[in-house]
Amino acid sequence: MKLILQGHVLWCFEAEVKSRGILDAIGGHVSGVLPFHRHKGEIALTSQSILLSGESEMELPLLQVKAVFLGFDDAYPNTIVKNFGATWSPLRLTLQDDTILYLIIDYRMGVTSNPIWFETLKNLLT
Repeated sequence: MKLILQGHVLWCFEAEVKSRGILDAIGGHVSGVLPFHRHKGEIALTSQSILLSGESEMELPLLQVKAVFLGFDDAYPNTIVKNFGATWSPLRLTLQDDTILYLIIDYRMGVTSNPIWFETLKNLLT
């Protein structure tokens, strides 16, 4: 498998975003607090899969990715992040079983690598 991209990742499932508490929503607006996530670690994109490692491990074959989207939505709204997402937005993956993951890749001071990952994934999936 050929390594295409790699980085640090913050991520969560749609159900985890939907079950967030008020402190999660408020905390996202405090300086120095990372955007909403439940998991963190490393991410790698190969020609065949997305690998998530860290406190939990997951391999997502690209054949299981039904859709990729860059932006906020009803489940992960821009109202829960600092500056209302003016400088970045989450990368959303919808899997064949309709599981949704939100990824924030290489987050640093309000900037991410999500646009690069989005374009790369879009090209690999078409």
